[in-house]
Amino acid sequence: MEKSTVVNLAPRVRLTHVQTKRFKTAFAQVYVTTPLRRENYAAISVLQRVLQRGTVRLGDLTALQNEMDDMYGASLNSGEINFGESRSVFIGASYVDDDIVGDRTQTARVFALLGELITSPATDGGVFRADYVETEKANVIQAERAVVINKPTYASHEFNKRMFDTEEFGAYIIEDEVNAITPENLYAQYRKWLGSAQIDLVYCGASEIEDIEIAAKTAFATLFDGVPPNELYTQVLTEPPHGEPRVFEESAPDAEQSVLLMGYRLGKTMLTLNYAALEMFSQILAGTASSKLFRNVREKLHLCYSISAGHHINKGTMRVMTAIDGVNRDAVRAEILAQIDDMARGEITDEELQTAKRTYITELQTLLESAGGIAVMHINHMMRRGLSLSPEEFAGLVETVTREEVVEIAQSLVFDTEFFLSGKGGAQ
Repeated sequence: MEKSTVVNLAPRVRLTHVQTKRFKTAFAQVYVTTPLRRENYAAISVLQRVLQRGTVRLGDLTALQNEMDDMYGASLNSGEINFGESRSVFIGASYVDDDIVGDRTQTARVFALLGELITSPATDGGVFRADYVETEKANVIQAERAVVINKPTYASHEFNKRMFDTEEFGAYIIEDEVNAITPENLYAQYRKWLGSAQIDLVYCGASEIEDIEIAAKTAFATLFDGVPPNELYTQVLTEPPHGEPRVFEESAPDAEQSVLLMGYRLGKTMLTLNYAALEMFSQILAGTASSKLFRNVREKLHLCYSISAGHHINKGTMRVMTAIDGVNRDAVRAEILAQIDDMARGEITDEELQTAKRTYITELQTLLESAGGIAVMHINHMMRRGLSLSPEEFAGLVETVTREEVVEIAQSLVFDTEFFLSGKGGAQ
């Protein structure tokens, strides 16, 4: 088991250090987290792309790539992710570890580059470069327009907007808001964003924590300002905010298949949530080829082409998504409800529970076969569950989950929203 340590370096800067000598590569990533808000959703989407374009010292992508090549072929990754109603922009690097290349400055250089990308982005005249802003605005708009081409993705997008229409979690890109972005107002948004963000640094590799602390403090020195971060809070509802479940329908005549989504609140179980039991509930319901929904809705009754389920721990929600012929909508819906009701009545076999445990732990172990996988798992446990647990320790919790704990999750579910995208098969 890798040794992991979490250290608060400053009021709003936290370091997760995972030491291992199993790999030739090391991994470092920075997460900049602020409250998810509708009013700046478009701006942050453009911002996270602009930050990837270069720094004051490395003004364009060519200079940035040359820097990475000089660090023995290091590679960057970046993006954004929501942890409930907290939104994280992340930039990370995978690189050959110091011991392998015989260069004790390698990790410090990587941290320095991550620090530059976040705190010293490429500018012109004291604001973001206009060409970068315009290019990334166009990219955001193009990506948003492309969503409609992939019907399952589009259905998921529209479902989210409707289920969370009165919550920040339902924020989405509005094209007019993207068009209104300028180099000046985006840079002002950047200063505000970075000035009160929670900063999480995660490292996995062979270096000692003392060396990583020095590298982090040097690279992100301007963020050691004593300023507390914005409060990160997610509105968790145990009941649907609109009372009775709502049903939404939309037609997509060009789609070969229809898509049905059913959204749930996790209910009162969120008050004392058993995270490991929730993972097992999801696995048993629709996580594997031996899950209840796959075996019954797809294999036994032949009512769907695909079916899956997933939960959002921070938000306290779950959804089932299935691709179907529209004429089967009512039958599919009834069978999904029936399978969840069966679980709530305790109809879970020992074999189902043990298969779910084995599958989940195997998937977890697969993620632990790289420094990046280990680092991301650690930060996910902290950001999604608020747990300072290693993946191995969480796997131990999974092993102890009982049938009764899974049943309690099923009994707590509250049906909230149904969204149906009708394709060529039509609807009943």
